[in-house]
Amino acid sequence: MTTACLTAIGTAGGPRCCKRDSYLAQQAGRELLNNHLGAGLPTDHQPDCNFMANNKESLGTECLFSPAGEEVD
Repeated sequence: MTTACLTAIGTAGGPRCCKRDSYLAQQAGRELLNNHLGAGLPTDHQPDCNFMANNKESLGTECLFSPAGEEVD
């Protein structure tokens, strides 16, 4: 599980972002639990990050979890 989460985070790249890394770890964990334990956890939910303005290093609209059309100041 740890390897799957860290691989997802490392593959995404980009500057430090706790929210993005948490979302990626949750997605990787769900996928692993579903594939190996048949957990049946939903995988179609894509969270929208509402913290972009609070992170000066945010990728903004380039972030995987950027709400459509939201820009960073």
